[in-house]
Amino acid sequence: MEGPLKSVNFQEGQLVHAGDVVAVVSGRASEKQLAPSDFPIKAPVSGIAGLRLVEPGDMVRPTDANGILTIAEVQPISVLFTLPESFVPEFREAL
Repeated sequence: MEGPLKSVNFQEGQLVHAGDVVAVVSGRASEKQLAPSDFPIKAPVSGIAGLRLVEPGDMVRPTDANGILTIAEVQPISVLFTLPESFVPEFREAL
């Protein structure tokens, strides 16, 4: 669905969940379109919402390369680091 962006339903830095409606595109881009009212855009993954890449009123198309926002996935997350062997017992105890 292409048309003017009607609303943005997230704040930058907000945790969004997969399936949350993050924006709404107006279904009436031109008089020729007979599409039903509004078209919700849902988050494909859960994570932290990044910067808004569009504002209400901007025209959006399915082929737009930049998209509407970026979502940084934060779970699952893993960190690898080295640890001196002498700290292993202390580290295990802390876990």
